[in-house]
Formats: sequence, C-alpha cells, structure tokens
Amino acid sequence: MDQRVNVLVLKVKGKGCKGCIAPSKRLFLNVKGVKGVQILGYLVAIIYDENVASPSKILSKSNVHEFYNVEVVSTYSNMLLSDVRRYLEKLLVFP
Repeated sequence: MDQRVNVLVLKVKGKGCKGCIAPSKRLFLNVKGVKGVQILGYLVAIIYDENVASPSKILSKSNVHEFYNVEVVSTYSNMLLSDVRRYLEKLLVFP
C-alpha cells in the first residue's frame, strides 16, 4: 500500500545562479517535520508532517528566501507518495 503524504510544491530560482537550486534541499531538510525533498528542474516538492510543520513554518524556518526567489505553486494533503514525482513532471511540461 502506497503512503499518503502532505506536499508543498515550490518554484525556486537562485538569486545569483538561476539554475543552482539543489543546495536548497539542505535548507528544507533542516526544518523539523520535513520528511523529504524532491527536486525537478526549478520545482521543489517538500514532503512534511502536518502535525509538526506547515507550509508557512517551512518557508520561514528554512531561511530559503535569503538565497532564493520562491513562489508557492501548490499544497496537497493526502497525496500518494508515488504520485509526487509524476506531478512535478506534469507541472514542468504544462506550467
């Protein structure tokens, strides 16, 4: 049975280097309640425990705005973990 997760999807662009968003993963993983991060192109999917973290807490505690321009694309509750990557791929094709 596939696990259901809460997902925050962000559009992230580096302030200096537009393509250098991979280091943002570390910033998000340092936030209590973040369980995982998937990056595809400029999209970042953050999988989190809603009992510990919220989208606003993840954005503020990660200090991501200090290094990146960030736009919230969507938030999902109860998404199948196996669908996260597929969802990011769809967003890249049809922004």
